[in-house]
Amino acid sequence: MARKRRKKSAQTKMYEQCLDLCRDVVRARDGWICCKCGKQCKSNYDRHWSHIKGRGVDKRLAYDPKNSVIHCYQCHLWWHADIPGAYLWFKGYAPHRLAHIDRWHQINMAKGTITIGELETARDELRAKLLELVK
Repeated sequence: MARKRRKKSAQTKMYEQCLDLCRDVVRARDGWICCKCGKQCKSNYDRHWSHIKGRGVDKRLAYDPKNSVIHCYQCHLWWHADIPGAYLWFKGYAPHRLAHIDRWHQINMAKGTITIGELETARDELRAKLLELVK
């Protein structure tokens, strides 16, 4: 017998919308170019969205475009295989973004659970950023 799927809460749906919008913003910002090797990605199969601090580490940073980059398939594999090396690479690639990520991670850890209001604000900001990038 098939299991019944749980209905997603409004908060979970909003969080997933924020993640989708963040991915779209990062793809529009970085285009089809791998941030590590500079390779031109030929398809979405070869274009991967990577978080600097993972979604499980900080849910608020998960939908912050500064916490994400685009990698080709090979660099994405490297990213997950060599996390300390990836961190050092990113530190040299975008030190200003890393400072932002580390600062916000400290602030976010003190905030607790994400509210639906925060997610709505983030969603609206991400939509505006995406419209700005695709003009």
